[in-house]
Amino acid sequence: MKTNQNPTIGTFLKQIKREVILDNNTTYKLLGVKWYGKGAFVREEKTGGDIKAKKLYRVKTGDFIYNRLFAWKSSFAIIEKEFDGCLVSNEFPVFTYDQTEININYLLDYILLPSNIDYVNRMSKGVSGISRNRFKERIFLDMKIPGISTQKQNRISSQTHKSRCAIAELEDEVTRQQSLLKKIRQSILHDAISGKLTEQWRRDNSHAEPASELLKRIKAEKDRLVKAKKIKRQKPLPPITEDEIPFELPKGWVWAHIEDFNLLYVDCPHSTPKYTQNGYLCVLSQNITDNGLNFDSAKFVDQKEYEKRVSRLVPQQGDIIYIREGGRLGISSIIDCKEPLCLGQRVMLFRSYSTIGARFLNYFLKSQVIWSHINKSLAGAASPRINIKNIVSYLIPVPPFDEQREIIKKLDYSFEYLSRIEIQISNAQQNSEMLMQVVIKEAFNA
Repeated sequence: MKTNQNPTIGTFLKQIKREVILDNNTTYKLLGVKWYGKGAFVREEKTGGDIKAKKLYRVKTGDFIYNRLFAWKSSFAIIEKEFDGCLVSNEFPVFTYDQTEININYLLDYILLPSNIDYVNRMSKGVSGISRNRFKERIFLDMKIPGISTQKQNRISSQTHKSRCAIAELEDEVTRQQSLLKKIRQSILHDAISGKLTEQWRRDNSHAEPASELLKRIKAEKDRLVKAKKIKRQKPLPPITEDEIPFELPKGWVWAHIEDFNLLYVDCPHSTPKYTQNGYLCVLSQNITDNGLNFDSAKFVDQKEYEKRVSRLVPQQGDIIYIREGGRLGISSIIDCKEPLCLGQRVMLFRSYSTIGARFLNYFLKSQVIWSHINKSLAGAASPRINIKNIVSYLIPVPPFDEQREIIKKLDYSFEYLSRIEIQISNAQQNSEMLMQVVIKEAFNA
């Protein structure tokens, strides 16, 4: 490193733009940068014709890069060999450097110090919320860096590298455990919707009313609502054929279409809501989680917009809201609050015949059985979606009503136990991130 005792990052890094004019028929690998200093990754592959921009920028092995929009999330990285030649947008500034003047891994570790990321956060500017603030290149290059010898840089870098490798092994184990938990959940769900989870219950309750009687009552209630002009009569779906049935059901169970299992369903209005500072809650896909509705980032509409958006059906407690479009497609949640709310975009609503029916359907919507249907009927390349007519035609295994209650009880118990384990795994992941920060800090203070 040069002898300057108080150099800037710009003393060592030089921004470079390797411009690539996109060809409509060529497929390109588009790069992103993970948060918390966890490196670059290929976020998607697209043809030039599917990319809105006319030009992007090529990266090469060893380049230094960061995400201007998420620099405050420690989104800095060094380009590894596997990403050589990938493209980035102008939101990802790229820099080269002289290896004899700076150890780039040392520089990365220095930038990731909590005090420096706090500075990045303060200096990220924009006209909207923090997620759209940008950390400009000029400010980045003006940051000061300790003027220490390359020998000391190498020692610090070697020390942090060993710790990174050990922590990476811990994080790999965390990822493995998270993946295992997902498989366990799906295995339990499949046992539940195929009847294996309640085999003993059926032996003890051999005279339970069959599910066919439940479906008759649901149909009768729908006929009553049609007669009362509260809903419109739906065109009957074709009978279920043997070829459509994915697996055999226990005695007393029946296969049905999701439409026949519910009283009502409605799609969201196909218009962007007009938001206000307060008023009625508007449920967007971001508010829907597997564990219930979350309004930490709530959006509101006024009474006029609310009345327009509930004109076909007013959502109520116990209804299911389902994401049918976008990157979070397939997530569902039961409305568990009494406050009046309306549907935003990309979602739809189911109303079941009872609380038990809603909870059974909500579990079923998380199973791999439903995904086997979804993957066959997905539409849209940029934003995947399922048409509502497809969703209601999917098959659902229907147990007797009392057996549904038993299934829910067993699933609630199992999933609550798995959630406690998941929290422990998540804590381990957070601890590994904090540990890396401590390691880097200690290396620089040594």
